[in-house]
Amino acid sequence: MIKEKIATSPVAKKRMDFYTALKETSIGRKIRRIEWPSEEFGFIKDGLLMVFRNGVNHTWIISDGDMGASDWITL
Repeated sequence: MIKEKIATSPVAKKRMDFYTALKETSIGRKIRRIEWPSEEFGFIKDGLLMVFRNGVNHTWIISDGDMGASDWITL
């Protein structure tokens, strides 16, 4: 009997709501939405919520879309 090799995808990240993802930033993790480009993410720096976008850190102004989304992942 020949065993077939089954292609495996990278481990799927657990999706979470914004508030759960925000808790992850409080313990030093980076977060992003699945729809964001892979080089963009949110994090905490000096007690402020920041977003890294286009190679620059920005203070993150949270939107209704951010709060309502349930496709947040940690990096």
